[in-house]
Amino acid sequence: MANSINLDVSQRVDITCRKGDSFELDLDITDESGNAKDISSYSFKMEVRKTDTSNTAYADGDNTIILSTEDGDGDSKEITYTTPTDRGDVTFNVTATNMSGVEAGLYVYDIEAKTGTNVTTWLHGLFKVNEDVTV
Repeated sequence: MANSINLDVSQRVDITCRKGDSFELDLDITDESGNAKDISSYSFKMEVRKTDTSNTAYADGDNTIILSTEDGDGDSKEITYTTPTDRGDVTFNVTATNMSGVEAGLYVYDIEAKTGTNVTTWLHGLFKVNEDVTV
């Protein structure tokens, strides 16, 4: 009999990007056999925060949320994503203008996938923003 059960299926993938550059993260999602997974019924959420225990309130004044797909008002924290008609493909984007407002530093992020009422974190890790000279 098993002594423990781990329901955390997320994979750690650290991301390094540059302040002021366009951010584009293209993910090809596959099933256990390596075939493209049908993600047509999924929605996604990606969030970058100062720490994994940061306050999640957008209006708290301490700017703990750096970037998020939940910030849909078009301001400098917005991450957008697209799921083209190709199965298993999702792309997350942040404009160069929005990335120029992110201070160089080390943050954390995760990406959640939701279908129906089922929410699963697929990726998590460090989100490193390198300084840029021509911002």
